[in-house]
Amino acid sequence: SEGQASPLILFLDDMQEYDEVSWHFAYKLLKKFPRRIFFVFGCRQDPNESHIKKNLFIDEFIMRMNSLNNSKGPERRHVSKIKLGGFQSEIVRDYLMNILGAREIDSALTNMIWSRCDGNPLDIALFANSLYIEGLILLENGFKAVMSEKMVKQANMGEFLLVQCPSSRVRVNLPGVDRLEVEKSLLLKVCSVIGNTFDTRMLTNINPFQDLSIPNERAVRILNDMEDDEIIETLDEDGISKTYRFCSPFMRETVYQTMTFSQRRNLHKYVAEAVQSLPGNSVKSEEESEMELDRLIYHLC
Repeated sequence: SEGQASPLILFLDDMQEYDEVSWHFAYKLLKKFPRRIFFVFGCRQDPNESHIKKNLFIDEFIMRMNSLNNSKGPERRHVSKIKLGGFQSEIVRDYLMNILGAREIDSALTNMIWSRCDGNPLDIALFANSLYIEGLILLENGFKAVMSEKMVKQANMGEFLLVQCPSSRVRVNLPGVDRLEVEKSLLLKVCSVIGNTFDTRMLTNINPFQDLSIPNERAVRILNDMEDDEIIETLDEDGISKTYRFCSPFMRETVYQTMTFSQRRNLHKYVAEAVQSLPGNSVKSEEESEMELDRLIYHLC
């Protein structure tokens, strides 16, 4: 029949989230048509230390596919893993010149976009296009792509919250954000306003937690839960405060852009008040003082 002769292509996405039920579904489907030709493609996120347990399932899936034979189901002809990595920094330069229609490009601009997008080609294209539309990338003398003065300041502070987040990252990040409990969601929104990195000392001095009676200890427990969920990760800990950062590229921007304008404005005001109330380092260079002032102005304006 046509069904027997035509190959079936099966795509298994987000395999890092698969469980035993997912395997049985795929296996039953394959076993139902023992003489049919199948192409099975499985996709998962890049492995790292925090994904080790989840990635063990991928290896188990391949092992089970290898064990299939004609007596149990479809014959396994070829099963292999292919790793698709992001662009290396040296390739991004030519890629960006193509996108922007430039003959030259500033190296600082190339490195900033590459690091922000973790080398992902689609993210790079969408992010660069958003920066160009916002007037943050300029074509100097009509042929050299450079950062505008405003973009240089934003890059130094790591602030691109108002630049449209690449839709490719929104599709990856938003489902995880939408599933968060109320307290986690509120905490993450405050974190997104503070910065790409944030510490518990700053976080627990911001007004919303006083208003909603979320004690410091509870806030720290919520942060630990979100670290287990691989939304944030620890950068540093000094016994007084713990510093975190967002795990995934553009996770901060995704969270921030789920808020209304009034929510953002109020949280920026709270962050500015906390910045002024917390004791800082009394010995600062002129450049550090200028950057701190720019950050304060950014939150107030």
